[in-house]
Order: sequence, then structure tokens, then C-alpha cells
Amino acid sequence: MKNIEIYTSPLCGFCHAAKRLLDSKGVDYTEYNILTDPKLKPEMIERANGARTVPQIFIDGIGIGGCDDLYALESSGKLCFTSSGTTASLTARERPRVPIIALTANISTARRLSLTWGTNCVITGP
Repeated sequence: MKNIEIYTSPLCGFCHAAKRLLDSKGVDYTEYNILTDPKLKPEMIERANGARTVPQIFIDGIGIGGCDDLYALESSGKLCFTSSGTTASLTARERPRVPIIALTANISTARRLSLTWGTNCVITGP
């Protein structure tokens, strides 16, 4: 199963905002708290190509950036939370120059979207 990972700190308002967006969409994610486990910070910096701020969000191992980047993807339609695949399919019709990341818990939807132009599907939970 592919996953979403987020490096956070409990003192970070942007971390809470990013987690709120993911929670509101019903997406499962793995949270790494760099304040309680400091050895994770060098790992995060390396994975994020030198970025030192939190949150750092990775979808299926691909770094998408922080909270602002997550909200920008979501508002531009490039990050689609979908159960049926309709949202991602409609977005793909526009042939955007960047990949569409479709998050779904439905395996059959993920299989169908894997055949859709420009769509990278991530299965997010049981």
C-alpha cells in the first residue's frame, strides 16, 4: 500500500493546518514528530532536498513540500481526494502540465485511474 508521510512539530501551526486538511478528507497518513524524535530531522532534511522547515509532506515517497504547497495542490485541482475517480478524471481532461495526484481508499478506483492520462494514484487506507 502506498502512503502519505508528514514530518511535524507540535508547536507548528502549519503542521496542524496540513493535518486538518488530510483529516477532513479522511486520508490516513504517518506522522513523524521531529521534536520528540530529533534523529528524524536530518532524515527529513535529506528527503526534502535541504528544506529544514516543517511540515514536510511526502506522497508515495514524492516530496510535495509544506502546508502551503499541499493547499495549493488541493485548490488547483492537482491533488484530488476521490472515492469514485470522477474528480481526477475531470481534472485529467484539462491535460495539466503537472501530474495529478489522486488519493483514494478504493482499490478498483485506483486501478481505473492508473489508466487515466497524467494521473498518479495513491491508495490511502483500508
